[in-house]
Amino acid sequence: MKKIKLTFIALIFVLNLYSQKDITKEDSINYELKIEHFDSLFAQSEIYYKNITDSLKQELVHYKAKEDFYVAALDDQSDQYILIVSGLFALLGLVSFNLYKLELRRLVKKTGKQIKKQNDNIEAFKKEINILNLDLSKSSGNSYWASSTFYQKSNMYDLAFTYGLASARDYTNCYTIKNSNPEHFVSKNKFDYEKSIKAKLKIITEIFDLIKKSDKYKPSMKGDTQTNNELLDKIAETNTEEVKDLVAELRIGLKNYLKE
Repeated sequence: MKKIKLTFIALIFVLNLYSQKDITKEDSINYELKIEHFDSLFAQSEIYYKNITDSLKQELVHYKAKEDFYVAALDDQSDQYILIVSGLFALLGLVSFNLYKLELRRLVKKTGKQIKKQNDNIEAFKKEINILNLDLSKSSGNSYWASSTFYQKSNMYDLAFTYGLASARDYTNCYTIKNSNPEHFVSKNKFDYEKSIKAKLKIITEIFDLIKKSDKYKPSMKGDTQTNNELLDKIAETNTEEVKDLVAELRIGLKNYLKE
């Protein structure tokens, strides 16, 4: 700044020298006044320039502070947004999990009802099947017993014996079916199949006593040995002592009769 001022003064001085060859004392005083005036202008310019510079520096500091504030505020706001979004996702996850648990409970409850319904249907079918098997076995046993009675009256004791055992076997099936699921046969509990089996075996034993009196039945009895033994094994499944004793007596009697 000082170099510019000095250069400007020198330039004015040289121009004055060329324009005026003779410089008077009055002119010298005027030059000095002008120089002082220019010095004053330069001084004011320096002060003005310094003020502007200081003002710009303050503005810069102010804007820098604003920038720092906004950056900090933006960081805080970003953290808040992240926290809010994270919270929303967490809340959404919690709600989804609760909805999942509710849906799972609903499905479990619904499935439980369906399973119970299916089990009830299966139990109902099982009851119907057991009742049907019981009725079929009883009907078959009655048919065999009717045939045994007919052959007994016809003095065909070998056939009466085998058909009698077949009837006792079918009644044994009835006994087993009824005792395995007694709740299915509330209306049929009055009939005593075990008593009926024992009564049949006693009659069959009387038939066998008639067979033992004649050797003419040995060929047919030998031919039916396997069948008769299988029927006796099945009848013994009633697992009662009196029935087992009657079956054992018939088995021993058959063995001894066929050996003679």
